[in-house]
Amino acid sequence: HTEIIERGLNEDVVRLISQKKGEPDWMLEFRLKSLAVYHSLSLPQWGPDISELNMDEIVTYVQPNAKMTGDWQEVPREIKDTFDRLGIPEAEQKSFDMVRQNKADGVIALTYSPDLNVDDSIPIVTIDRHFGDSVPCVSSDNYRGGEMAAEKLVQLGCKKLLFLSIASELPGEVTKRGAGFEAVCRRLNIAYEQLVLRERDTEAPFYAFLSEHLRNGKLDFDGIFCNTDGLACRVLDFLAQQGVHAPQDVQIIGYDGLADYATGRYPCSTIVQPISRMAETAVSLLLDSANIPSPANICLPVHYAWGGTTKE
Repeated sequence: HTEIIERGLNEDVVRLISQKKGEPDWMLEFRLKSLAVYHSLSLPQWGPDISELNMDEIVTYVQPNAKMTGDWQEVPREIKDTFDRLGIPEAEQKSFDMVRQNKADGVIALTYSPDLNVDDSIPIVTIDRHFGDSVPCVSSDNYRGGEMAAEKLVQLGCKKLLFLSIASELPGEVTKRGAGFEAVCRRLNIAYEQLVLRERDTEAPFYAFLSEHLRNGKLDFDGIFCNTDGLACRVLDFLAQQGVHAPQDVQIIGYDGLADYATGRYPCSTIVQPISRMAETAVSLLLDSANIPSPANICLPVHYAWGGTTKE
């Protein structure tokens, strides 16, 4: 590493990090407002005890000397060594080795490790990721979910739509969300744009794009589909900082359907995946794999749920 900034989290540190990352002024202001909110909050009374956490002793930014890359083969040896010391690739590979040694009956994999070695001798079912026609993949119906999001936004009166996505470069079902969304927009002749980032990217281009499409406090788009609920919530927070609110100014739909554990409410309007059924299906496929040939892909139905960010 070439540089480690001073310990602590304060306005000077935030400004320094923003300068080093080359961020625009609006993002710096957003971070400073967020810092002010952070300092105004008391420690949460739920979850683990963090009363001993001292931010003044924590380094919040380290400037690396390695360039970003999407190819694992280009990752510097010292970074790979760090992953190895943490045991991340080894832990995943050991799971498969256990199956080879008959210490487990099979594997249900939800992983995007690029170098994972999977052979045909291992009973395996994956969630969302494709390993080939010989490995069953269980997923929600991502394509239909994308269609459903676009159809709902149009039904609710939206005229110009936007799709935002952070996706892996590895083959999988999640990328079909955007394809379904685009198909409906084309079929209904609805104006739309898409911005897709890769997992290695920061989300800064999203917020820069949205800022460019803000004119006199009004967003050019009246409907947004985000490929995850988490992204939808972060976009909601950013737009609220700009004075744009859902659902009165823009309607937003996410994807996942992960309800709050305590209240059962969705954090945003969303396309709900049948998580429990996906897990049950994966287990059933794995247990029956010796007797019943499995299809290459099983897509389970999704549904729309209102979460306050679309009009009722």
